[in-house]
Amino acid sequence: YNAAELFSNTGHTGRCFTMLRHPIDRAIAQFHSLKRNNVKAVHGMSINQYANSSIAEDNWMTRMITNTMEGKITKRHYEVAREVFGRKCLVGLFDKYSESMDRFADFFGWEDIQSINTRHPHASGKVTMEKDLAGKREGFRK
Repeated sequence: YNAAELFSNTGHTGRCFTMLRHPIDRAIAQFHSLKRNNVKAVHGMSINQYANSSIAEDNWMTRMITNTMEGKITKRHYEVAREVFGRKCLVGLFDKYSESMDRFADFFGWEDIQSINTRHPHASGKVTMEKDLAGKREGFRK
């Protein structure tokens, strides 16, 4: 189904928005999700073993946008994906949650996003969350 057709002949264009997580944060979350769900492929595996395995995601978003499901991702792939994504989607960053929600509110003309922010468990502890994420990323890189 082509969502763009919803806006044909209306005089309006659609714009999606998304929150993106740092790729290392995504990988960590994916690993823990697989562990929680008792996926056999990660049974007994450390996070470092997972990161170096073929199971871990490898630039999923860039691969999807550039239709490059196999082979090496180059700087040009990143440039194309960033340009396409930036043109089609308003992007927020998970580790800058409050700022991203403010950006969405400004762009879409939302009047009150306080109820959205307060539902998120990390919204009130932004500084702590950013320090925690930085620590997790550093541990994952090692």
